[in-house]
Amino acid sequence: MNKHLGESQKIIKRLKELAKLIDKHNHHYHNEDKPKINDAEYDKLVRENLELESKYPNLKLPESTSNKVGSKIQNKFVKSSHLSPMHSLANGFNEDDLTEFDERVKKFLNINLEHELEYICEPKIDGLSLNLTYKNGNLITAATRGDGKIGENVTQNIKNIKNIPLTLKGNYPELIEIRGEVFLTKSDFQKINASNENQNKFSNPRNAAAGSLRQLDYNISRSRPLKFLAHGIGKSSKKFFQFDKFYQNLESFGILRNKLNLKTTNLKLIYKFYKEVDNKRISLDYDIDGLVVKLNNLSDQKRLGIVGKNPRWSLALKFSAEKARTLIKDIDFQVGRTGSITPVARLESINIGGVIISNATLHNFDEIRKKNIQIGDMVEIQRAGDVIPQVLRVTKKNINKTKNIEPPKKCPVCKGATYKEKNEAVLRCTNTYGCYAQKISQIIHFISKKALDIDGFGEKQAKQLYDLKIISNIADIFLLEKNKNIYFYLFH
Repeated sequence: MNKHLGESQKIIKRLKELAKLIDKHNHHYHNEDKPKINDAEYDKLVRENLELESKYPNLKLPESTSNKVGSKIQNKFVKSSHLSPMHSLANGFNEDDLTEFDERVKKFLNINLEHELEYICEPKIDGLSLNLTYKNGNLITAATRGDGKIGENVTQNIKNIKNIPLTLKGNYPELIEIRGEVFLTKSDFQKINASNENQNKFSNPRNAAAGSLRQLDYNISRSRPLKFLAHGIGKSSKKFFQFDKFYQNLESFGILRNKLNLKTTNLKLIYKFYKEVDNKRISLDYDIDGLVVKLNNLSDQKRLGIVGKNPRWSLALKFSAEKARTLIKDIDFQVGRTGSITPVARLESINIGGVIISNATLHNFDEIRKKNIQIGDMVEIQRAGDVIPQVLRVTKKNINKTKNIEPPKKCPVCKGATYKEKNEAVLRCTNTYGCYAQKISQIIHFISKKALDIDGFGEKQAKQLYDLKIISNIADIFLLEKNKNIYFYLFH
């Protein structure tokens, strides 16, 4: 008895920890538009929570995060109630998850497992969910998803988005809620970030879109090139029987959907499409993090209903958050504090797990030779946690003739001689005391979090002080008191 009680207490404790963590990260993602962890890490927490609740349903907490959608809305916006709830999708990660989803749908509908159901598939855009309410063809409100029932009224902020008409065209219903995603293209994201100071730069296009839309000064929102693509329907005075027919009506109303889509009854084709879309992510000018698979029959959708916060009739097949494919635009060399010369790939920028990646380490020249890496190659890269992104393999060779990447005979920074120990893979600069890169790297390492962790003294300040000859080595850091007037003038 005591053993079982002790086990239950451990499970309840973990469920409470998970609830607190998931709520915290929901707040960072939905309210602050500044996620602290990537999608894969967040999904791992959610999966653990769902698995525990499924295994021990009697221990499910009243405040369980599995019943919540989004996050609490902020007080700075007027609240707007949705006519029908906005739900979030359950996640899948492989072909088995897709098959299980299809089987669950058939069992609930009491259909033979051999029967083929028709599904609509389209990329899951990594943006901000929006609910548009039209009455007699006129836009009444535009609201964020919020907690699924009540969102933030951002009607004034979206009036310059081209794909959100203020008045519908054609034979529109008397009342309709149209759901979709607000986002920024990768190219527009880069332009916005280029014009921002470092402290105001966005970490990825999704955060930039959310930050642009949720401005109290709607003139800022209207100045940003936000885009909108529809993907769902809420309440409607007109009854639609098939999702694809609803999409056809949308286009006649003047609202666009994603042109990259598939309608099929074949699960093998769905998974093939999933892999094809994953492979072409780099070529798309907007970020996606999965493939949405939803039942085409809207009557069956209604029969299936909702479980917890997820529709039974739809699944988000998520892509790997740590791996992606992109292009090597150039390769250059970095010199570290020990003189090690590391080849670095300069990449076509790509979003991995909520972080924009434009560089990846190639480790050493033996690694380049082993993987046969050249400028112009398409490569698969990986980022796990805080680890520096690395190139895993070449996925498509550059067909144009390019020079092989050879180890430099001179240091790319100080032009000192280079050498490599017989049993070592790393190439080093021999100019230990005269190489700018080595000396500045040693100072930056010394003041970093891994060493002294000097508050307010970062890489930028270290470089400026070194370039102004106020410090020339680590010992000079402790003599800054003599130059405090110069330091204060520079950095305050």
